[in-house]
Amino acid sequence: HVNDTQEALEAIFLEQGITWKPRAFTNFCISKDIHIADPV
Repeated sequence: HVNDTQEALEAIFLEQGITWKPRAFTNFCISKDIHIADPV
């Protein structure tokens, strides 16, 4: 489920001390070469 993935990544962000922001999330995915499916 998309929300579950987001919550898991939010936890990672919190552990890393990174504030959760859509742009930061996008940059994080790009930097980690993570491909998130576009929401329908």
